[in-house]
Amino acid sequence: MPVTLTRITLAAALALPLSAAWAQGAKTAAKPGANTSAVVKAPTGPASSSRALVESGITAYMQEGADAAMAAWLKNSALEGNTEATGQANSLRKVGDFYGKIEGFDILHEHAMSPRTRMVVAVIHYEKGPLFLRVQTYQTKAGAWVATEFNFNTNAIDVMPDTLSFGRSNTR
Repeated sequence: MPVTLTRITLAAALALPLSAAWAQGAKTAAKPGANTSAVVKAPTGPASSSRALVESGITAYMQEGADAAMAAWLKNSALEGNTEATGQANSLRKVGDFYGKIEGFDILHEHAMSPRTRMVVAVIHYEKGPLFLRVQTYQTKAGAWVATEFNFNTNAIDVMPDTLSFGRSNTR
């Protein structure tokens, strides 16, 4: 039975509708068998900083726990301080209780939706199963990348675009 975590969006925080944007294709971040459980050196440059934001949250989660992950993902965003968003740390802890210790992670895809908006899809590997993560990021005028939406689920098709889940477009 999948463990479903609440989807957090700025729209949910403001009670406004948001449309979903889906990436196409897949780009592997780490070679199979690579140890991604160590501290990840964040890539540099504007095209990779959204990925670095996601990686920093996962690394904080692995080293310091769920609260640190949420703090890293929400830093400087409109969701920072939102109790519903920060409350997701409890949901992450529940996944850990269910699946066990975190063993590593992979960034599966980063898609540029616009020059300042990206979608990053990742998987966190636990001892007994995966947690899939989708994060929408936005580059502020000052150049900082912030999270504007994120979604976690143990069921890949509830988080990932069909092209990553099935290798092709599929109507659900």
